[in-house]
Amino acid sequence: MSDEQSRAREQSLISSLAGVVAFPAYVRSFEKRLGTSALPVGIALSTEEVVLLAENGDIVLGGDAGVQRVWDMTFF
Repeated sequence: MSDEQSRAREQSLISSLAGVVAFPAYVRSFEKRLGTSALPVGIALSTEEVVLLAENGDIVLGGDAGVQRVWDMTFF
C-alpha cells in the first residue's frame, strides 16, 4: 500500500468516526440496549451501521433496527 493510499484510508476512517461522534445520543441508546458501555470505532455497510466495541470485547453493529452482536469476527 502506498503512502497516498494509506493517507486516504486514514482520512476516510477519521471522517467516519467524526460522523459517529457527532451523535453521542445514538451511542448512549445502543449502550442502554446492550446493558454495558461501548466505544464507537467506525461505520460499516452501505446502511452506515455504527460499529461499537463493547466493554466485554464484543463487536456490535448498531443502527435503525437496533443492535446486533457480530459473532464471527474473522472478517474484521
